Amino acid sequence: MDYCVGGRLRQIREDLNLSGKAVAEAVGIKADTYRNYENGRRIPNAEVLRDLCLFLDVTPEYILGFIDTPYTVRDHGTVERDMEFERAYTAFEIVNEYFRKQRHK
Repeated sequence: MDYCVGGRLRQIREDLNLSGKAVAEAVGIKADTYRNYENGRRIPNAEVLRDLCLFLDVTPEYILGFIDTPYTVRDHGTVERDMEFERAYTAFEIVNEYFRKQRHK
């Protein structure tokens, strides 16, 4: 999961011709933190994931690897987008909890 998230973040950023620093500044995180997301050393929390999706204009399901088509946030209406974020957030929390438990074994 980490590789999928990082790889997709990097691909989207490169497709948009943005630097990691520019993305980090746009969503209010440190450049090193964003670099760790792309390198698979960290996973963004739900709030940062939302901000990244809005800035990069992709759905959370795509970044998290649940779908393979990078639908844009603009492709969906507000209601669908809110439902999509809720589904992705719930799935993200389940996966995040799994990784937390794995680290503490």
